[in-house]
Amino acid sequence: HRSVGSTGEGLDELLRAPLAEAETSPHHEHAVGYGDESERHIADIVTVLEGDPALTARYPPRWLAIRLLEGDGNALAKIAASPKKPAVDAILQSIDTENTEATMADRRYEVIGALLPQVCTTCVKEMNASDIIDRVVTDRWLGIPIFLALMWAAFELTFAVASPFMSAIDSIMGSCASYVAESGLEPAWLASLLGDGIIGGMGAVLIFIPNIFILLFILSLLEDSGYLARAAFVMDRLMYAIGLPGKSFIPMLIGFGCNVPAIMATRTIEDRNDRLITILVNPFMSCGARLPVYVLLAGAFFPAIAGTDVFILYVLGIVLAIGSAYLFRRTILPGKPAPFQIEMPWR
Repeated sequence: HRSVGSTGEGLDELLRAPLAEAETSPHHEHAVGYGDESERHIADIVTVLEGDPALTARYPPRWLAIRLLEGDGNALAKIAASPKKPAVDAILQSIDTENTEATMADRRYEVIGALLPQVCTTCVKEMNASDIIDRVVTDRWLGIPIFLALMWAAFELTFAVASPFMSAIDSIMGSCASYVAESGLEPAWLASLLGDGIIGGMGAVLIFIPNIFILLFILSLLEDSGYLARAAFVMDRLMYAIGLPGKSFIPMLIGFGCNVPAIMATRTIEDRNDRLITILVNPFMSCGARLPVYVLLAGAFFPAIAGTDVFILYVLGIVLAIGSAYLFRRTILPGKPAPFQIEMPWR
């Protein structure tokens, strides 16, 4: 039978199937032996409980005795009205229940360990290079430094690769502007319009195209490789610490491209306060439109370390977003961030 969760089709049959299997299949009881001392305590409690037929008619006495030895609050509530409760309490007070509970848990795991080979088949897969890289980049200690290092390398590479293209565009547009200025074109205002206005204006825009293209190309490579999803997983712990769910990382990351689709992407965040905080702090993410301004300022004032300067500006925006989110969570939009679930792309 086909089952469709969204429409409810076949769910009744799906629920009835395991019940029918349980009723028709042969039953095999696997009694767990808890050791001589624990079994003696269980027997003592069972003897007392059997003095209350109404109680043992509702609950198996051995099961109830085991739960009582483990300090189960529900089991204690079940015998609260029983006349045998004082006798059971006296037995429990004479026993070191903490050690007994640990011993019983160990025995259960031993039985489970013996049963698993009979019902499970395991296949040990050898780790390949991709698995090793996956473990390293998602490590709880190495993940964030690796993420920051990759972002820094992306900005450095952007300037290193784009610099010759920027110089070539600047030279070409400068030569065109000089040619118009020296051509003797009349009237003078027309020559100024062409050389300084149109050609100079186009050059001021075109010179930033190599930076933007290379940076977005690098980010697209990181996304297609599956790394950005892993970066979101790594950043979840930090996001939770500042009061944001892990889902907020994706819209904030999109904000490096453009804040408008980034804010629209917050629709996937279910909680209203989580969504509002993400929207409010997203403008701190430096979008692509700000990159030409960063490049211009970094190239003009700090040409030797322009890539590092741009990286610092991006990090400063992230720090301001973190601080604002922390403040909003503890003042105007309180609450606990929702847990984060994400499917890791396979590469």
